[in-house]
Amino acid sequence: RGENPIDSVSFNYLFLGNPGTGKTTIARLMGKMFKILGLLPDDEVFECTPKDFVTGFTGQAGKKTMEKLELSRGGVLFIDEAYQLNPNRGGPYMTEVVDELC
Repeated sequence: RGENPIDSVSFNYLFLGNPGTGKTTIARLMGKMFKILGLLPDDEVFECTPKDFVTGFTGQAGKKTMEKLELSRGGVLFIDEAYQLNPNRGGPYMTEVVDELC
């Protein structure tokens, strides 16, 4: 239809399901699909957990988050157990992480 797919495709997804239901596999497949469609230059998936964003020092979680975003630029950032980013579950440093991600 002459539309540029980058204008109509969302690049943020939430995969829900019990362990072992294929969430990581789907993220990898979407990376490959986006690369084939020319929406991403690379299909590499950067897997991490909320613990990977925490440094133990106030003010550093935001910086660590930006480092993860830069590292994954052009590919797929997959945050396993992302529900732990909720500060009520993962602790006060998660507020910094969520602020950077949003």
